[in-house]
Amino acid sequence: MSKKLLNCLLLHGFGGQPFELKELRDYLEKQNIKTKLPCLPGHGLTLEDFNKTRYKDWLLAAKQEFQSLKTGSTPTIIIGFSMGGTLALNIAQELAVDGLVIIAGPVFLTRIFPPLYSDWRLFFVPFLKHIKPMFPVNPPHPESRQIAPWKGYENFIPLYPLDSFLKGMRKVKTRLKYITCPFQGIYSTEDKTVPVENAFYILKKINSNKKELHLLTIKENITSKHLLPTHQETKHIVFQKITNFIQQNYFS
Repeated sequence: MSKKLLNCLLLHGFGGQPFELKELRDYLEKQNIKTKLPCLPGHGLTLEDFNKTRYKDWLLAAKQEFQSLKTGSTPTIIIGFSMGGTLALNIAQELAVDGLVIIAGPVFLTRIFPPLYSDWRLFFVPFLKHIKPMFPVNPPHPESRQIAPWKGYENFIPLYPLDSFLKGMRKVKTRLKYITCPFQGIYSTEDKTVPVENAFYILKKINSNKKELHLLTIKENITSKHLLPTHQETKHIVFQKITNFIQQNYFS
């Protein structure tokens, strides 16, 4: 068996499952890359389990997974999707990460001026969580999961975990200057979950000498245009962009 030339930790999103990145993980494994794709605390279980977890729990678990993967002199990078991207940025602010790939990862979901939000209720989560801890959400379009497959918690969003995620984002946003490793960002121009403005903000604030940004356009108008690693229009583009990034920075 040939020696793995790169280690890669993959982190899924808020309320999701490793399923979001499983196809990407399998793709990378075929390229002599050692991967880990953990299920974060509270995920893949029940809404009640999820409701008991907070950002600090997900961050601690992600850090432990990274440290167990980073052994010897083999470079170790993190690929994070959505909240997994936020966690990846956070880890890179504190530990010696050799590279980052952030797929639709946020450091903010709202902005007061100029106004920016995907859902106005996000402004009131710190208050709403005391009134309605489990917030109902509309089911996706029937065709949505065929276009962009996903597994995770549906119908309700636990607001206590969401509030902790929003607070975690704010901390990460203020410390982007501490990120110096090679960076690749992949975002959707019309993402209805994570505003594309995150991409420009992160790219501007980090201090990486090698950084690149790829903006993807999705033609259909059924999905949230957020699930880039599984979406029919974008997943193969995402895989190729990541492959190019890895080849240029670690296998050249």
